[in-house]
Amino acid sequence: MRRVRGALAGSALAVLITGCSQLGFPGSEPVDYASALSTAEQHLSDARDVVPSSLVERDETLVTDLDRDAHRLTCSSSTSLFTNAVNVWLVPGADSAAIVAELRDSLASSGWTRSESVEEDLTGVQDQEGLFQQLLSDADGYELTLSRWSTSDTEQGLQIVVRSPCVANPADKPDTWGK
Repeated sequence: MRRVRGALAGSALAVLITGCSQLGFPGSEPVDYASALSTAEQHLSDARDVVPSSLVERDETLVTDLDRDAHRLTCSSSTSLFTNAVNVWLVPGADSAAIVAELRDSLASSGWTRSESVEEDLTGVQDQEGLFQQLLSDADGYELTLSRWSTSDTEQGLQIVVRSPCVANPADKPDTWGK
């Protein structure tokens, strides 16, 4: 499990670094970090709830302790964004690409906008055999990245990553909090 978690955290970090510059959409209402965190957590929970429980073996949320876990990425010297992810292990035989597509379509029908993945941008094709990564954003600047993974022929799952827009750093916490 440590290998899976490390690999997934690494892929999430790569997505976060590339997605950082896309945040802070014009016209977004400024919110404080606590509000951004709360909204992002709700988006993550709502997305996770779309996955049918009959297809889930277990799940693991990466940020569970705000004072211990890394959840804050720097946007500028005075702003940062909140990020979290949930890894979902699927039962054997579940069609992870179909689940990611269903989740993507559910979010799109509720107002989220899909962007091309890095893979699509580079090759023009969405590889359904690979990560099948889906990038979505809402009008307030929140982003979700949906992707699938496997560690063997029998162990597979998906990862849902949420990012808030860049907001003012929490004034009541040290600069190192959440990093």
